[in-house]
Amino acid sequence: SQAERLAELMHECDERGMQEDVIQESFGGSIGSAVFQEDDDAFPTNPLLRFLHNLHEGMVALTVSGAFATLIYASILVSSLLLAIDTPAREIEGLVPSHIARLVNIVLTSVFTIEMVAKI
Repeated sequence: SQAERLAELMHECDERGMQEDVIQESFGGSIGSAVFQEDDDAFPTNPLLRFLHNLHEGMVALTVSGAFATLIYASILVSSLLLAIDTPAREIEGLVPSHIARLVNIVLTSVFTIEMVAKI
């Protein structure tokens, strides 16, 4: 962790007689809790970083859930079926009315976009 690494560097500097400001420069000009708390280096103290951390944790939880995988597989299946029964000619009506197929296509594109963003 960053706190342990900092403690090791501080100890090395004490042994070598180096100045503390050399270490501070290597850590972006601050020691300790500029970004992370010393006791818990995995949770940011900055509100923006905390929000991004929580968002990331939520996205990871979402993408590894079984319900999300089932939703994606069902969406792929429905999308494939609509593609298979779709008619390219506008004057020939397919099995699914074109306005319904268009609506389902928009919903499925939204689901796939959410999946992509969540997995990034």
